[in-house]
Amino acid sequence: LRAALVALAASLALGACGGSDGESDAPAGADPFFGVVPVDLPNSEDFARMAEGGVGSYRVVLAWPTVEAVEGSYDWSSYDATFSELARNGISPIVTVVGTPPAYADAITDPPTDDAETFDAWADFLEAAAERYGPDGDLWGLLAETDPGVEARPPVAWEVWNEPNTALFWTPAPDADAYSALLKRSAKVIRKVDPEARIMIGGMFATPQSDGAIVSYDFIDQLYAHSGIDEVVDIVGIHPYSPDVGGVVDQLDGTREAIDDAGDDA
Repeated sequence: LRAALVALAASLALGACGGSDGESDAPAGADPFFGVVPVDLPNSEDFARMAEGGVGSYRVVLAWPTVEAVEGSYDWSSYDATFSELARNGISPIVTVVGTPPAYADAITDPPTDDAETFDAWADFLEAAAERYGPDGDLWGLLAETDPGVEARPPVAWEVWNEPNTALFWTPAPDADAYSALLKRSAKVIRKVDPEARIMIGGMFATPQSDGAIVSYDFIDQLYAHSGIDEVVDIVGIHPYSPDVGGVVDQLDGTREAIDDAGDDA
């Protein structure tokens, strides 16, 4: 079975990724366990300060609606800039793939599993993303021309969706069966490009309050009930919001127990 690790979103204790054979002028990079989840898009000075401060990982929310704002056309420019800055500063990206463009759904929170055409388009988007930012991605060839001393920084993990157990991000209501299908197909597509890619269940708040929300531990149980999920999942993401440390620890323990109960050998 693939080991499933409980991890805070953007705080994964993963090893350093890929790179060129030559010496690099970029920072060697800090421990990826210490990460940043940005609210506003940082500038070059911000990324440099992160590196100086020992930040090792950075959550990139790779939104399908941003990339495919026009149906049938991909625009990677804004993400190219982010991935390039991360590489220059020795920071590892943790990529969250999320959202459905208006051309395919009424709301960006509608899952791409609702119809076959949209599901196929999602798969095409993921394959293109992995081909651009994976270990042998197109971006790294372009970056080698402009910044020859910078090592590639492919994603240390691919997080599939965000809080799929809540109706705020999975409309009209969470559905473990549909999310299982999304997780399996996403993993298959990404690993076709990068066989060593690490796949993460979208980070979950334990007890969301939205209508139809599912307690994360129950959602994990429902997911693992599907054959093959334990072979797909490397990491279980959680968002342990709490007013105190005890609440965070309780959610970590509850998630750990749910994975153990599912029979995974994490």
